[in-house]
Amino acid sequence: MARETDLIELGDNVRFQDRWQGYISGFDVSDEMELLNVVVTSGILFFKQSVRLPATALKDWSNDWVDIDANSFAAFGREVPPVAVPSKPISGDSPVSHPGARLSGILVKQQGRLITEVLISRGGKRYRIAASDVRVEGNTITLGRHFEALPVYHGDSQLEGKLHDAIADDDYLTTDDKRSVSVYVDGGVAVIGGNVRVGETRDHVRAIIEGTPGLLGVRDESVDDISLEQAIGMALNKSGLQRRADVFARSNLGHVTLYGTSRSDELTGDVTREIARIHGVREVTSRLEPVAV
Repeated sequence: MARETDLIELGDNVRFQDRWQGYISGFDVSDEMELLNVVVTSGILFFKQSVRLPATALKDWSNDWVDIDANSFAAFGREVPPVAVPSKPISGDSPVSHPGARLSGILVKQQGRLITEVLISRGGKRYRIAASDVRVEGNTITLGRHFEALPVYHGDSQLEGKLHDAIADDDYLTTDDKRSVSVYVDGGVAVIGGNVRVGETRDHVRAIIEGTPGLLGVRDESVDDISLEQAIGMALNKSGLQRRADVFARSNLGHVTLYGTSRSDELTGDVTREIARIHGVREVTSRLEPVAV
């Protein structure tokens, strides 16, 4: 599943349309912690050159690289103008309100380029703080929380690996349960998806996830078969289709089979399409029998 938020770190390698060149060395942010520009630096010692590029030129980013939607010659030739509005520059050289701490990176939404969290490093570890708890005054980064209260940062991919291992090693879950449940991590929040047979299994999976250290939260979007069958019945009643077709559904890990009667193939199609739109439905098989009108 695609993540909504990904990390941009100082030092990330930069890929332009034509080649790899340079690394991320700083950011320009607004008072609302919107990422306006990124600073890309290339070269060494006396031959270094830096250029500010608009955040809208960021095509993609993940782990240790950033993809820029521009030609490197145009970028370093100052042909890609940065966002020219009042902004606040921050970099690894920016003072941080806590002694010994420095800026490490930012977590940015893929849509809208809004910064959700700021990473601060100290003593070989990285810590995460919500962007709403950060102020940039001049070029100083002021933390609105006590440093000792900040959680250690664990990358989303690293957390996902831990969660997948925890589910795979669990003795309570059946093989089908493990195969039908999904989990991914976005911005430190675990998102549980997929299907289970009963609510007790949903609770068990959630307990496994919540017991994994390093997460900021858990969002459960999984569906159990009993709840799904109830949701199907409510949807058919609301749409009026239940009054025209005598239908009852049985779900097996999201694979729904319809039983009962229908007045026409067209009506059967309407019922099938209505059910297919319900969250948690993976597949719909109709065994509805025709009935004379």
